[in-house]
Amino acid sequence: MRWAADEVGLLRKQLTQVPAEERPAIRELLKARTFERAYTIYSYGMETDRAFARGQLLRMLRRYPTSTRVLAFLVALHLPRRLNRRVGSVARRLINRSRG
Repeated sequence: MRWAADEVGLLRKQLTQVPAEERPAIRELLKARTFERAYTIYSYGMETDRAFARGQLLRMLRRYPTSTRVLAFLVALHLPRRLNRRVGSVARRLINRSRG
């Protein structure tokens, strides 16, 4: 989890250094990795150590300030558990609807 922000930073740097035809693949990878890492950190925070998770999500947000996913997990980390489950349920339905 400590390397998540560095990984995101490296992928963002790659976007400026690779040929234009490779950028869509890097963007998709960046999107997927950002979600995976942020979700892992968020889950760890909800179950084990919120302070650590908050710090790691903030580091990721500094590296990728336009990431709404990282911001959403950071906000969700501060919600009460019951409200968090409810919001998560609605969010999953919206995500699944937008994919279909």
